[in-house]
Amino acid sequence: MGGNDRERSHEELWKSQEEEPMRITTEEVCARARRQEKVSVWGHRVFLSAVALMLGACLYNLLRVRGPLLLFAEAWAFATLCYIVWGFWHGPIRMRPAESCLPFLRRELEGKIQGMRRLRRVAPLLVPAILAAWWGDGPLLGAKGWGISSPGLLKFVGGPGILIVMAVLLGLEWLLCSKAVRKFYRELEELRAE
Repeated sequence: MGGNDRERSHEELWKSQEEEPMRITTEEVCARARRQEKVSVWGHRVFLSAVALMLGACLYNLLRVRGPLLLFAEAWAFATLCYIVWGFWHGPIRMRPAESCLPFLRRELEGKIQGMRRLRRVAPLLVPAILAAWWGDGPLLGAKGWGISSPGLLKFVGGPGILIVMAVLLGLEWLLCSKAVRKFYRELEELRAE
């Protein structure tokens, strides 16, 4: 009788416990790892394509513009973009042949965190190019070259308005990168808990 009572009390205790949320399964982790690998590859390709287009535009403008400030602005922007490409040239993060899914996901998230931090550090390097282009009337010349003749718009582009817009864009880039870093850290902590 004592054995049955003990079994019954263990069974009642086991049934009375609150259910913990189910942890992620191995299949789900591997599916997420494969999906993240694809996203990493395509994201890297899109990123490098966008930077290549910007490099081409800078190179085109370097050959076309006249004036020391505009030449400095284009050369500085070109050098900064080359520095960005150099930092991300290593390629997308891929799964190693003998690597399991969980370590890959951790490594991939750590790579994303480093990439976002790098973008956050490098973006302010564009400030001298922005200031030199504005001071050399680059936005105003560009607007006139596109056929814009609205006095209000030309005043905005030639005045401090364009600097305010660029400052807001750089600030937004900083905030979005910071938000992404926090999100990736949360995901990394969830994976470490597994």
